[in-house]
This record gives sequence, C-alpha cells and structure tokens, in this order.
Amino acid sequence: MSFFVGIQMRFLYAPRMEEFILKTIRERWRGHKAKLKEKYFDVNKSKEANCNNVPADVLPDQWIALINHWMSEKSKKISKQNKENCRKKKALHTAGTNSFARTREEMRQKDPAKNPHRAIVYIQTHKRKTGKNLNGHVDNLKKLVVEQPALADTSEGRTAWKGDALNQILGDDKPGHVHGLGLVPKPKQVLDVPNS
Repeated sequence: MSFFVGIQMRFLYAPRMEEFILKTIRERWRGHKAKLKEKYFDVNKSKEANCNNVPADVLPDQWIALINHWMSEKSKKISKQNKENCRKKKALHTAGTNSFARTREEMRQKDPAKNPHRAIVYIQTHKRKTGKNLNGHVDNLKKLVVEQPALADTSEGRTAWKGDALNQILGDDKPGHVHGLGLVPKPKQVLDVPNS
C-alpha cells in the first residue's frame, strides 16, 4: 500500500495500529464521498449537468468518475438496498464523535476495577444527555442486564460472548464486526475468549 509509506513518514505509531488506521481512512473516505453526493449530485439531473457541477476541492476527472459510478445500475441498486437497510436500523448512536472504544476506556478509567461489558457500553452510547433512551431495545437491554447480570459479567475477563446480553437483544453480529467494541476487534478475537 503505497499511501501507507506517506503516513509512516509523517507519523509514529505501533504496527498494530495499521488496521485501525486503514479502517478509519476507509470510513472517512466513504463519508466524504457521501457528503459530496448529497451536496453536489442531483439524481434528477442529466449526467452532463452533474459532471459540470464539480466541487472546488475535487479534480474534474475524479468527479466524472464518481458521477459515472453513482449513475451506474450497480450503484443505484446498492444505494436502494442501503436505504432499505437504513430504515430497518434499530439504533441511533448518540455518543457524538466518541467511539465505542473511547467510551469504554473512559468508563474503565472511572472505575479501574471494572472492565465494562459491551452491553453496558452500548447502553451508555445510546441515550441522550438527559439519560432518556431513544431506542426501545435499549430499555430491553437494561432490563435484561438487571434481571440476568451474568449476561454482562466481566469478572472472568470476557467483555463479549455468543449469547451475552447484547447478542440476545441485537442478534448475531455482522461478519467481521463485534457490536460495542469499536472498529478493530474481530469476532474470533473476542467472542468467548478471555481478555489477557
């Protein structure tokens, strides 16, 4: 990855951070393209009209490539599917720019004796500043944690496992993703594996 050479020359970081850096770059790049599409692309305009509406900070040939991509049948199909999936979402993340990982670390620092379970972090990141929950399933999660505390117990060094409180409320995680633990951890790294 040639762009990593530039990053390595400018920043000092541990090699284990490369996956996090890559995921963050991908996420930010996808978000940037989404903002460009929202602000400068009009699905009702012709290809030529959209191509002529080049943002000031984008090279014209790159903009044309984006327009071609957005107007392709494959992209339209993916966009339609993503909109449908977005409507099905159960949760609204309300922690602002704080990630699950950052929130979890802040909670751990407040009480170093406890390593917060992902269900507790999830509850924390899905409520308003007033403490009121926006999502009904968060109330169900709170109730489950109170009624069956073993489903969110971290005393054995685990913060996530199949069948824990969050898994019972949200169902199985997406492949390669673990709810409530941030960008990097993969299911095989944390599910049913004690933390060391």
